[in-house]
Amino acid sequence: MAPVETQKVWAIHQSRGTVDKQLEPNFRNEKFIDDNRKHLMTVLDISTFCAKQDIPFRGDDESDQSLNKGKFIEILELLGNEVEIAFCYAILADEVKDASKKELLAASLRYIHKGNVRERAIGFIELRDMDVGTISEKLIELLKPFELDPLKCVGQGYDGASVMSGIHGGVQARMKGAGYRNATYVHCASHRLNLVLASTAERHPLMKSFTDISDLTYSFMNGTKRHALFIDVQDERYPNVQALELARSCSTRWSSRSLEVERFLRRFDCILDTLSIFGNDNDADTSLAAKSLLGSLQTKKFMTILVYFGKLYDYSDFWTKAFRSRQQLFLLV
Repeated sequence: MAPVETQKVWAIHQSRGTVDKQLEPNFRNEKFIDDNRKHLMTVLDISTFCAKQDIPFRGDDESDQSLNKGKFIEILELLGNEVEIAFCYAILADEVKDASKKELLAASLRYIHKGNVRERAIGFIELRDMDVGTISEKLIELLKPFELDPLKCVGQGYDGASVMSGIHGGVQARMKGAGYRNATYVHCASHRLNLVLASTAERHPLMKSFTDISDLTYSFMNGTKRHALFIDVQDERYPNVQALELARSCSTRWSSRSLEVERFLRRFDCILDTLSIFGNDNDADTSLAAKSLLGSLQTKKFMTILVYFGKLYDYSDFWTKAFRSRQQLFLLV
């Protein structure tokens, strides 16, 4: 073994001490256990990523001098270097519901790495309550394992609900009081545009009529038997083309309405065919619902609204997507 390597091994031995010394209570403290847990979670995350992507774990040479240590170690070093190099960061968070209807807090970190914006999800955590204290506490709990300097946090982005945006009692104010005093709150410009457009549209009777009919159509097609037939009709009309699923709009996401209208326009003929078939179904309730929807969809009023909204969404989508662009400057927004 080379003299330099021998010195390294001896230094490590001196710092660790003997086995019986390492087993003393001081070496089994909470920080030691916590560090091991963080290390294990990182290893598991990278292992899961490599397994899902069917990426080989090992390289031919995993030594420090190797230029290709294998995907596992390369990814591990890449993530570590990005976090270490970043001189500042911002927190992004929003509440979401999972398939089991549990309310979750989703959080991400946004930072600059080599002149490029990076956005990395850091996890989900269940919310038992939706008050300011609970959300703030859970957000800090998500951030804690990363041991980030709170003073380097220069921004926090949430939705515009008062529980999040309140300047005195909101989550943004609570986070500043918890040490993140440089974190300026910014309400997403794209989300604001969504809220304005969605709120305006809901006040118009034509939009409400269209939304009611499209939501009923989505619910009808969501049944197992009905959905299967809808896919079969698409395969017959458009062979060798991937079948499309109908989309359901969200009241606070104008962009989701755009997708709803687009799918309706592209598969309007298939929707009519499916409803026509179920209009002759043996089940009286199914037949009645299908005939009622078919009659509503075939009116000149509905078809005019559908085409009109299709053109409207093409225009509004441009601005919604522009606000979400990575190249967009805050001052221009």
